[in-house]
Amino acid sequence: MATFYSNKTSNGFTLCLDLNETSYDIYTGTAIVSYKLYLTSGGWDFSQYAIGHEVVVGDTQISYLERGDKQYSLSTNSSLTLASGTATIHHGTGISISASIDMAKVSYTPGDLSLTGTFDTTVYRSGARIKINEEWKSAIPWVKVNGVWKRALPWVKANGLWKRA
Repeated sequence: MATFYSNKTSNGFTLCLDLNETSYDIYTGTAIVSYKLYLTSGGWDFSQYAIGHEVVVGDTQISYLERGDKQYSLSTNSSLTLASGTATIHHGTGISISASIDMAKVSYTPGDLSLTGTFDTTVYRSGARIKINEEWKSAIPWVKVNGVWKRALPWVKANGLWKRA
């Protein structure tokens, strides 16, 4: 899991984004990520303020809320979850991350905050694909067992031990 923090703090508030890859699909080139956007408070609190937010991963906007659509309250020295869930993103390394909140600025609120960063999904060997019975499969060998196609991972003997190739 990766955690990103706002590039500035205001009145002791910090915007944070947790991002975690939960699975990936080598056939579609996508990854499933879980995310949580939250605001932490230092020594200030606020009650019933409208906060808009946006979370973008790569070229995908995974969460958005217009300011004014929802009211939030945050106690001193605590955190407030603004958005959470899962999203499908394009697989890769160095994926750009950005998140921001849109909030009125008064002496005891953070006002607008933003964060940026990069995120890497799992690196896998994509290899070639072959068509078996009108279905595209990875080039990892496949065998038919009792009428069902299954992956047959090759094994090699190295230094007297059997290992996956």
